Amino acid sequence: MEFIRNAIPENNEDTTPGLLSNIISGRITNYFGLNGANYVIDASCASSSIAMRNAARNLKHKDLDFVLAGGVDCNLYPAVLMAFKRIGLLSEGDCNFYDSRADGYVMGEGAAIHVMTTYKKACEYHMEILGEINESSVRSSVPDHLLAPSEATFVSTINETYYKSGIRKHDINHLDLFAFSNIFGDMVEKQVIENCFDHEMHCENIKPQFGYFKAANPAVAMAKLMLMNQKGKILPDFNYSPEHSILNDSKILKPARQMIVRTKGQPFRFAANVNGIGGNHCHMIMSTLPAVLKREEEVVQVEFKAAAGDDIVLIDHAYSADNRGKKLRMVALLSGQGAQRSRMMKELFEKDAHIRKIMEKGERIFVEQRGYSLLELMFGSDNAINSTQNTQSAVFLSSAAVYSRLSKGFRPIILSVTVWVNTLLFFAAACFPLMMPCV
Repeated sequence: MEFIRNAIPENNEDTTPGLLSNIISGRITNYFGLNGANYVIDASCASSSIAMRNAARNLKHKDLDFVLAGGVDCNLYPAVLMAFKRIGLLSEGDCNFYDSRADGYVMGEGAAIHVMTTYKKACEYHMEILGEINESSVRSSVPDHLLAPSEATFVSTINETYYKSGIRKHDINHLDLFAFSNIFGDMVEKQVIENCFDHEMHCENIKPQFGYFKAANPAVAMAKLMLMNQKGKILPDFNYSPEHSILNDSKILKPARQMIVRTKGQPFRFAANVNGIGGNHCHMIMSTLPAVLKREEEVVQVEFKAAAGDDIVLIDHAYSADNRGKKLRMVALLSGQGAQRSRMMKELFEKDAHIRKIMEKGERIFVEQRGYSLLELMFGSDNAINSTQNTQSAVFLSSAAVYSRLSKGFRPIILSVTVWVNTLLFFAAACFPLMMPCV
């Protein structure tokens, strides 16, 4: 008994972590002197994804100023590896995904921790910003099979993410696949993507290069995406083999065959799929900061004047007439949010050269600052036009174009300053949503 007693380490805070999983977060908190809640999330392969989502929600609600969120995973228990092998999740050789040779993945070990905060706090402490998390969603497929992905749940999770964010699916440049690395799981995810998206985008996954990190995998993938984001480059898909890939006929998923470099003024937007044993399905959107937030100088007025050209010169009043020929004063109402609709201003844009000129100038400013086309939203049928960041910009541009056109023979007697100034401020907010808290 004495021999056994001496062989067992003393029970203290250094030997307890193997017994209580939350001790690891407690030790990190203790080391750095942090005073927020510390806890461990266990959602299997979706653990670090849900941890980062919870962090973002706490920051959004101003419960916390900074959060350390991520994941760590080590293969300490042979029984776990044996169980994964028994249910067919581990490969006999290399890891391949979306590939006819796919027979599972290879385990990896590692950790990735992200420092998450708001744009305001990052500015206050002069922190380097790698990118921003736009939105994320999580849904459970219960009572479906706990080990298999649910196509319906995955589709609803992805659609919910874009509905909440107001971001267009068409703006996603690169999708980090969950990549089940077996034919069944990969085909389900491929069908999900084809049901949710209708444009070409690049795709990849870290499993063939680094192995699968289970609970930490979403955090490790996020690290790669944020670094690609910062460098403005999409790495090639080294897993892709034309001879074996099931993506050769895909009209949506296009593995990058070489390095893709971001076009100046066109920010990247990334998305990631996650699935965890237990039925959790996750989708997250992240992106480059808008161009204006990366600059320190005041550029708004300079750029506006450069694009707007000469000031508007108002001349005489414009008149209309009633059915008896009597001159009547003309009234123009420059409306606010709520007037947006599909194909708004499209007919005037096509038929009136002056309105087209003004709107094209506004379009150039919007594309440079936001990285996507405002006119495509206005003239199309995408519901993203109803998102405030797009609506206010569309209404402002429409009002500016109409106002400029009517100035050729129209002088307003009364101008609602409140409506006009509010519209102007909302346009600024739409272009620079993260700057507003720093003002």
